[in-house]
Amino acid sequence: MCEPEHKRRKCSPVNEESDLISPSPPIDNGSKNDENNELPNWDEYIHDLESVQKSLIRKCMCGHNLDDVQRRVIYPSKVLIKFYEGSGVLGRQALMLCSTAELLYNELLRQFNVGLMCQNLVEVRTLLPLGHSADLSSVLFRLLSSTDKFISYSSAQALYSRLRLASEPSAAILIEKIITDCIKPCVNGVFVPMHTLNHAFDILRSCVDNQNEDSHPLEEEGDLAASCVPVNIVDEQDEIDLKETCVRVLGKHWNSIVSHFHFLISSGSARTNECASVVASFLNLWKSIISVKANLSVIDTKPFYMRLETLVPLLQRNVVDTVWTNILNLLNEVLCYGSTLALQDYLPEEPCNLAHFVIRHVKSERLLERLPVIRNEECFSGTSVESVTSVTGNSDVNVLFRKLVLLVLKAVAVTVKETRCESSSENSSIFSDAGSAGDEADMLVITRSMKQVFKTLDIRVKAVLEYHPETPVAEWVAKMFSDQDDELIESLLCCLDIFTGLSDALKSQPDFQRSLNPVLSLLQLFSIVHNDSNLLLDLLVSNETCFLLYLLRVLKFIRKNWNLFVTSSSRLDEPMGTFIRLRMAINRLVTKNLFPYNIDPVMKLLQKCEDMYEGVHPDCNETV
Repeated sequence: MCEPEHKRRKCSPVNEESDLISPSPPIDNGSKNDENNELPNWDEYIHDLESVQKSLIRKCMCGHNLDDVQRRVIYPSKVLIKFYEGSGVLGRQALMLCSTAELLYNELLRQFNVGLMCQNLVEVRTLLPLGHSADLSSVLFRLLSSTDKFISYSSAQALYSRLRLASEPSAAILIEKIITDCIKPCVNGVFVPMHTLNHAFDILRSCVDNQNEDSHPLEEEGDLAASCVPVNIVDEQDEIDLKETCVRVLGKHWNSIVSHFHFLISSGSARTNECASVVASFLNLWKSIISVKANLSVIDTKPFYMRLETLVPLLQRNVVDTVWTNILNLLNEVLCYGSTLALQDYLPEEPCNLAHFVIRHVKSERLLERLPVIRNEECFSGTSVESVTSVTGNSDVNVLFRKLVLLVLKAVAVTVKETRCESSSENSSIFSDAGSAGDEADMLVITRSMKQVFKTLDIRVKAVLEYHPETPVAEWVAKMFSDQDDELIESLLCCLDIFTGLSDALKSQPDFQRSLNPVLSLLQLFSIVHNDSNLLLDLLVSNETCFLLYLLRVLKFIRKNWNLFVTSSSRLDEPMGTFIRLRMAINRLVTKNLFPYNIDPVMKLLQKCEDMYEGVHPDCNETV
């Protein structure tokens, strides 16, 4: 005796091909209502969805008839969408469907990762194909374009959960559909609700940021119900890298998407809050793809570096703060000096080109003057200054100005490092003698160019912020970034590397050398932390800053330039006392095996500086 048709269809196994082929929708009496466009009993519909949600919270669907689950969730009624779009009165039903779908996808993924699933959920998983006009994914896509932003958001959350559950071919199809249904129409001039675009970009960014995080402990504690029939799951499909799939699909459309948003910003269309929010979502997606944390391959990310330079000319006074901030965040991420570029022997071409472009705009295109600020007659020392207040009335644009200054510092540091790397490569050749003179000439040219950049930067900073006209660059840099640890340490590292990279050429320019003196930055850092070695230890242990790299390099600099360190410190006992206390605090942790990594290089340098200090002050231990 053969099995009923609906049972064979319901229990068919899932593989990469079958996941793309939709089984026939369930055959039930409810389909007649759909054909006749008759309203179903919505109270009963809500009750059924609530029942499914309660079962999913209990992590067991054994008490449910799978035909009902198919009819209500897997293949939801077309009438729901049709009548919602026609009258706009079914918001609650649509939200319930989206939340149920998200809960279903998340529970399927959780149990699948654990390897032990409810038997009915195993069968439900086989009923999640793509391609049928009435399947759940298709309905969620319809709701994503809803004029109701709450429904659109809920459907976006559910679609992201569906993507996490999908096989690689299915994920590629879903991502392609998000782009072609929600983003490309807007690029081609078709109206798409702004919140739909926002949510579409948020889905893609979530895919790129996707990480295989461990489940919450409370979720792991919840065993299947006693009445549940569990099934051991053997994962036969390869693990999908969702972010790589997303980036590969998105790369095919990236050029046209960038062109569209470039036009939006340059034409002034992005001045409204809604449009600016969409542009910000697009730039956040771009930043996530470029980010080092994404750990994507060079080949996959190549298309996303192609047009970064075109963003710099868009930074104009008439561009709103939201767009300014996100463009600067993106460009600063590309020039990720503290976490990546400062550690590399040879720098990639793309960040170097961007650095050159930024420097060119600072020197000849007045980039620093294009910040959206208004003039204020209140001044410091009798000179007029500009308060950092945006054209939209936001008084906290000093954060924006700080991001711009950090971008310029990174651009200079990258350019200097690039020149030094090229010089080192040439000096290793058989023509090192001939190349040495040429390298010196190149460094002199670079030094003059960087001096012009710093002069422009210094004038602009002192016109906008109330720093004394005689404050050296190395000192106001530390003051400017004092309330943001990661930016503070990265800016100090940039200044240190710029000084060491230009050290030979700076000997002939004492004023420029004195202005960039990294000892002044270090002393200002100690002043910011009130010479508290415990705060420095926190920075050293934390992985949120590049303080370890900065400390290593500044200690090496002090060891090689001890006289400069001594002459720059009016009270040498204060910074050295901080160093000595830091060494002792580190040593206590090392003795107890509590330090998270090998800190020996730092300890040796601290001890070396302490020995040199004892040669100047034999009674130094009394000052600690």
